Amino acid sequence: MIIEKIKSHIPGSKIKKQITFIFLLSSIIPICVVGLFAIINARKQMLSYYETQLETEAIRVKSTLFDITTSVRTNTQSIIENQSFRNLFNTSYSDDTKAAYDLINSQLETYYSTSAAIKSINVYTDNPDIPSNGHIYCLPDGFTKEPWYLHMSANTYTTWTSAPYVDRFGNTQYELTLIEKFLTNDSPYSTYLVTRLDSNSLRNRILVNNNIIMASIDQGRVFFSSESGWLWKYMPHYSEFKNQTYSYTGPVTINNKECMTSIKTFIPYQSIPYQSDNHMYVLVSDKNAYDNINQITILYSVILLFATLVPLGIILFFSNYFSMRIQTLKTAMHQASLGDYNIIDTFRGDDELSDTFNDLKTTVNYIHEKETIYYQAKLKEQKILNSQQQMEFKMLASQINPHFLYNTLETIRMQAVAHGNRDVSDSINLLGKTMHYVLENTGTESTTIEKEIKHVISYLEIQRLRFGDRVNYKINVPPYLNLEQFHILPLLLQPIVENSIVHGLEGVTQNGHVEISFILEEPNLYVTIHDNGEGMDEETLQKLKDRIYQKNLSTASSIGLRNINMRLTLMYGEDYGLEVDSKNSAGTTITLTLPLSKIIDKNDLFDLYLMRDKYLEQELEYDE
Repeated sequence: MIIEKIKSHIPGSKIKKQITFIFLLSSIIPICVVGLFAIINARKQMLSYYETQLETEAIRVKSTLFDITTSVRTNTQSIIENQSFRNLFNTSYSDDTKAAYDLINSQLETYYSTSAAIKSINVYTDNPDIPSNGHIYCLPDGFTKEPWYLHMSANTYTTWTSAPYVDRFGNTQYELTLIEKFLTNDSPYSTYLVTRLDSNSLRNRILVNNNIIMASIDQGRVFFSSESGWLWKYMPHYSEFKNQTYSYTGPVTINNKECMTSIKTFIPYQSIPYQSDNHMYVLVSDKNAYDNINQITILYSVILLFATLVPLGIILFFSNYFSMRIQTLKTAMHQASLGDYNIIDTFRGDDELSDTFNDLKTTVNYIHEKETIYYQAKLKEQKILNSQQQMEFKMLASQINPHFLYNTLETIRMQAVAHGNRDVSDSINLLGKTMHYVLENTGTESTTIEKEIKHVISYLEIQRLRFGDRVNYKINVPPYLNLEQFHILPLLLQPIVENSIVHGLEGVTQNGHVEISFILEEPNLYVTIHDNGEGMDEETLQKLKDRIYQKNLSTASSIGLRNINMRLTLMYGEDYGLEVDSKNSAGTTITLTLPLSKIIDKNDLFDLYLMRDKYLEQELEYDE
């Protein structure tokens, strides 16, 4: 019984959540788990497949290099071990040794001509009696200038290197080179057989696909690379080559891209006593492997996402539809329970919920008929209210439009222009501008200083028409200030200017002057209104300040300045308002303090500082 009561109070949204939760628990979550497991497993298999392929390719390249180096090594071994050749380079050249000299030249030429893998094969000796000819070069000054000699250890008879050399066209080449020393019996001379392999031949045998392939000797630089930019650079992971059996398969960054890579190590062919301690390293990298794996992973992920979102969308649509029907029925029943019988006329669906709604509708219609009289009375009452509102609108429309007076003044001004009375026209024009500004800003919260200054100028011009030379004015605006960017309370400056003329210049008969200045000093903008009137003594000034700054003041004296100060304080805070400074025979100065942060946009304020600083720098340069 309790459970049934709880279920009866469950809103439709909860049913929607229950349906969605059960579907997620029974379908979406298992699909996601299985799909993620399949994606992860497929990714692992693809990684394993690419790694196996790269390792196989690395072994192929390693075998190819081993075969080439072994073939070269076995062919040159017969020359190095020939005793007659050794004797040739250990003695003086004569007719007795000429046969051996011609024979070795002939064998070197034959080997060079018949082997595509050989770029060059030459004998270098420092025996000055041996002539340079064919493949034999006499270097009586020694081998120190030869680049291959720098890689030949004193205690080593055979070594592989990739020493660079400059060909006859001036290009630097990096060929795999075999250096072998002839064994001598206490001879003062040294002889070396230097065999340089052809990179093009290596390329033809090694490059069979689009993989990146590199090869280096020991911890030296790359002597072979499918990417020309890597020649004579250190191979990736070369610091790990201290391990002479180094093998690695995994990610390596090549040309700023992470590539799947396999690195293998092998020892070239050895023969006693011509053993070497060289280790060759082969790198094979697939630059598209990770991209392909990621593309397949993304594809599978999209398929999984589609397989989850489509059923989820369907169940959400169904649960939302079912929940909306329950919520509609619940809302209708709740309206009826509160006495509101204006429920919907139709209910979607054809099931038990529809039958329940029809029974509710029948009951509501019966009650609704009983309340028809009540609603008719309410309608009559509403008609009376509407009539009353129409009468109020007509009364408002019959009131005098404040702009009527402004339009009338404009008509009088045009008549004055037509009769040639320019002074009257100017006076009316200034008065019209003043009235228009007052009407436009009555009830507004903000205006620009530019508009406020124009209003002040109109007022001052009117006073000049009245008093002539008794009233003069000057407005000082720094060139870096754009007054249109500053927004202040309307009708602030004109009452202060009026106060300066009415009271400040009261005793002045001629050359009266009012000066308005704008001063920017972070974080405030100061506006000063100064008159050259008679000023005030300290006692009079203090009484004026008391009337301005005291909030509860019964007297009406100085109410304009007090209102301005209160408006500034209420708008910007207690730290802002106006200050009055005056001395006898020195005039009176009223200063308004305005916060920059509240009267100008932040972006405009930043530009303003830049313009101010630039202007000051120019002024400083001009003064210097």
